[in-house]
Order: sequence, then structure tokens, then C-alpha cells
Amino acid sequence: MSSSDADVGPSGEPSTMDDLQSQAQELLQQNIAQSKKSFLETVVDAHNDVIAEFSKIWNQLVVSGPSMIQDFTEFIRAIDWSERWIQAILAVQACILLTLIIFRNNMVVQNTIFALSVVVIYKADVLNAWGARHWEDFARHNYFEKNGAFVSALISAPLLFGMLIVLVNLAMHFIQTLVLMKTEQLKKAKAKAKGKKKTQ
Repeated sequence: MSSSDADVGPSGEPSTMDDLQSQAQELLQQNIAQSKKSFLETVVDAHNDVIAEFSKIWNQLVVSGPSMIQDFTEFIRAIDWSERWIQAILAVQACILLTLIIFRNNMVVQNTIFALSVVVIYKADVLNAWGARHWEDFARHNYFEKNGAFVSALISAPLLFGMLIVLVNLAMHFIQTLVLMKTEQLKKAKAKAKGKKKTQ
């Protein structure tokens, strides 16, 4: 058996180690690209859900018109902004927003804040019920009504806005990653084509 026969498989295709490594690399890149694509689709779906929720709130504001604006103005006036615990909540929300902006390229920080925001929003009813029971211990007025308007406005709404920022940033990050991967694949394909032309 000659050396040329040893380099050819039963189907007549080259079966050298270089070819096997090249095929394995291509399969690995395809799997990575598929994983990135599926994850990106999940992020986009979550982003669309948040957008839909904001659209619903916006439509309610538009339909309600002046009465909603008047209610919101009265709500703002009813809050005693000099209370320390309310100022602390506003400070925390501002710190979260600044952290999202400063660490916009750090996916660990972004995902951690997103996960914590989900937990806090999910437990908003529990926070409201606890506040209704113990408001005398830290507040001058009882802001914790059954509908949870205060908790929604001061805690949930800013966190939702932060989650929207994370989703948009995450989508942009993965789009950039996919573009870089595709560019790298095209460069490798061109280099491979040039190498084949030189060997011919």
C-alpha cells in the first residue's frame, strides 16, 4: 500500500489528521454559533416581553390622559421626601443605575443586577405587606396600601427600567459577538481558499 492510498478514506475523501482537526474545529464553531444564536433568541424574547409591558403601561397613560397625570402629581405630593428611608431607596436606585452604566461591558455585574431585580419585583407584594405591618417603626405615614402603588412606583418601576437597560445591553453585546465570530469565520475561509490556490 502506497502513502497516497493511506491518506484516502473508504469514501475517497482525504482522511489525514489535519483534515480531521479542521472538521472538528468547524463542528465546534458551528455548535458555538448555534448556542449563541439560541441564547440571543432567548434574550430577544425577554426583551420583547419587557417592551410589551412598558407599551401596556404607556397605553394606559395615554388612554387615561389628564386624570392619570393628575393622580400621579397628587401621589408625588403625598410623599414626604424628607424621610430618610425614602431618600435611602432613591439613593440605592441611583447607585444601581450608575452601576449598570459604569459596568455596561461586565456581563457578570449586569446579570447579577438583573437577577436581583427579578427577585425584588417578584417579592414586591411581600415587601408591601411587611411595610403595612411595620410602617410605624420607620415612617411618619403609612404609604403601604393594598394595591401596592407606593412599592410599585418607588421600587418596582425603577428596577424594571434597569432590567430594560440590561436586556438592551445584553442583546447588543451578543449581536457584536456574533458579528465578530462571522467575520473571523470569513477570514479563515478566505485564508483557507488562498492556501488551497497556492498548493495547486
